Amino acid sequence: MDKKKRLSIFLILTLALLLALGTIAYYTKTFTSDNNKVRAARFEVDSNGTLDGNEKFDLSDNPIYPGIDEDIYEFEIDKKNTEVPVKYFITVTPYDELFEPVAEGDSPVNVTVLRKVGEDWVDIGGLDEVEIIPDEVVEKFKIHMKWEHSDYDIEYQGKPGKVMINVVATQIDGELEGDNKLVEAVFLEYPYLKNFGYVRIQVRDIEGAAKYRVQFFYNDEHEGRVPEWTEIMNIEGDDYKSNTIFYLQGTK
Repeated sequence: MDKKKRLSIFLILTLALLLALGTIAYYTKTFTSDNNKVRAARFEVDSNGTLDGNEKFDLSDNPIYPGIDEDIYEFEIDKKNTEVPVKYFITVTPYDELFEPVAEGDSPVNVTVLRKVGEDWVDIGGLDEVEIIPDEVVEKFKIHMKWEHSDYDIEYQGKPGKVMINVVATQIDGELEGDNKLVEAVFLEYPYLKNFGYVRIQVRDIEGAAKYRVQFFYNDEHEGRVPEWTEIMNIEGDDYKSNTIFYLQGTK
């Protein structure tokens, strides 16, 4: 091999080496994050034993009669540590001879379902798949029975009846119950009149919020002052402004 060919081979080898060196000279950086955790939300809804199995109440030894108007059974739905928003569908089905119509007309025995709302018991408005969005961790319900007097009550004497209670708890879309609820009252002073202004009241996602009242103290030096209340006033819309009031900030 002559000198020219050797030089050519040397240049090719040198070029190849340079290319190889250029390939391995790129900067490289790796980022890794491990042990990132995911957990399925809990869904723990129970009846606290109040709907477990059959024959939770038996009135055979204490039979009903025309004119009766009584609560006959109470049950609970407890969402415990459930971490997803839920709703309930409640179906109560009265059946058997006591609730069947006769030639003279429909059964005079009526069954309703009551829900505890605050300190009151309120009719849920039906018996067939009534939708309930829970406000409380433990929702309480009652089965109420009323026998309206009729001209054919005797047709039902001695007849048996049964009641089936069915509750379906299901996850719903959206955020957990209560996350978006808001009640906010803020005093806003007029820029041109010190200590005078109005109260802005905002209410959001609280069904039935329609009225408000304000607690206040008279501005005096006596200890043990008893708080006073304004009259009950209506909230109009989600953002309501009160009438002009005097407010001495910093007093209690």
